Amino acid sequence: MIKAKKIVVLFLLVLLIIFLTPKPIEKKKLTFSGHGVNIHFTGNPKDIGLIKVADFKYVRMDLIWSNIERRKKVYDFQNTGYDQLTQSLTNKGITPYYILDYSNKLYEQKNSIVTEKGRKAYCEFVAKATNRYKNNGIIWEIWNEPNIKYWETQPNYDDYVLLVERASKIIKKNDPSGFVVAPALAGVNWKSIWMKEVFKRGILNYIDGFSVHPYRETIPETVVQDYKALKKLIAEFTRKKIPIISGEWGYSTAKGWRGLNLTDDLQAAYAVRMFLINQYQRVPISIWYDWKNDGLDPNDGEHNFGLRGHDVTEPKLGYYAVKTVNNILNGFYFYKRLKTGNDNDYLIVFKDSLDRIKVAGWTTRNIHEVILPKNIYGKIITMYGEKIGTINKNDTRVILSSKPIYILPD
Repeated sequence: MIKAKKIVVLFLLVLLIIFLTPKPIEKKKLTFSGHGVNIHFTGNPKDIGLIKVADFKYVRMDLIWSNIERRKKVYDFQNTGYDQLTQSLTNKGITPYYILDYSNKLYEQKNSIVTEKGRKAYCEFVAKATNRYKNNGIIWEIWNEPNIKYWETQPNYDDYVLLVERASKIIKKNDPSGFVVAPALAGVNWKSIWMKEVFKRGILNYIDGFSVHPYRETIPETVVQDYKALKKLIAEFTRKKIPIISGEWGYSTAKGWRGLNLTDDLQAAYAVRMFLINQYQRVPISIWYDWKNDGLDPNDGEHNFGLRGHDVTEPKLGYYAVKTVNNILNGFYFYKRLKTGNDNDYLIVFKDSLDRIKVAGWTTRNIHEVILPKNIYGKIITMYGEKIGTINKNDTRVILSSKPIYILPD
């Protein structure tokens, strides 16, 4: 009888231990989860409410090491505004996408990390940040554009990959909910010597996504061939499924930027097409650069990437267009592309978990009429959210232009 009681007690203790043991946080697969925008502020300004209204899922921002650690071993996340920024974003259901950058003069002479002392200090900073903000599904990016001026000097293959190896292990240990991405590559040229060299050194073994910045002076659709070549190159170096992340990409309305003179209207169209083409290419995260204009000079490229003016109360057309695509496609995912017989036409079908469909359509050439399949009908919405007509089952003709439209079921 006593023996039986001991067995029962032991069994109950085992159950209690199992019940009280915290379950490990399950890391979700990095699949499509929405669009984001780059910012240049901390704290909780009115911008965050406007970003939420525009239905952005991610906000990308520098977590600047030298601002946070101004004295050795003293880390100030509160007075630098990062605590408030993180809380305000997560409270509104927006996921932070934090760039762990750059160097720190307390440990390194140049804007790079090339010494063991510097690597150790950087990793301590990474440990503090990831431990402080863990369990929020944060995207953690290791540096920004190390293949150009933001890492001194070039080439830097060994030092950078070693940094990624060390930092990624800390991130994954401290924040199992997070995702590690790198290198925030300037450009997306698959012929890049820098990219091939870091692949050879095993960078893909340490990351969950390969982030690139596909800036260009050509139309957004030209990125398709770049992605295709990059995916092929990645497959040559690893069997892991490493998604491409579009971590920063925008078009400036500054006069003469990259030889262009984009109007606000054309910038808005390019912003929407960038998001749509990335979904078509199954890019899980797309970040538009920039949230608002960084200055007032109409000739300065950096001053004119924004979806809103330098005064954030002044929206540009891009804000309305991106808000529309985000709202319409919230919960919808790329399903297929319809053929029209013209490779310049894009009719992209999106589907949600209930198998409902929505269609986005545009062309990269001259405006013209196309005939849709009989099962595609409903109201026609402009890229700014205005209803301009209806397609019925007996007449599925629609006009395509460089400005995307949406066909939504009634």
